[in-house]
Amino acid sequence: MIFVDFWEMFQAVVKAGYWFGAMVNVPQSYSLVRCTVAPSFDFNDFELGKQEKLNKLYPQHQSLIEKMTRLIL
Repeated sequence: MIFVDFWEMFQAVVKAGYWFGAMVNVPQSYSLVRCTVAPSFDFNDFELGKQEKLNKLYPQHQSLIEKMTRLIL
């Protein structure tokens, strides 16, 4: 892992089965985020986080979930 600044990471590893996301600290700013998978990517294994489902599974993180997801009806 290469640390760019105090809390900024150039690269991180997220194991299979875990959720990840990114957001900026300063409103009206931007960041570059990408996801690289190995050994390969299969859409059958992909799941986009759904706000309602995640809030039920992790009610203690509702505020963060609502910041990082869209409500999909």
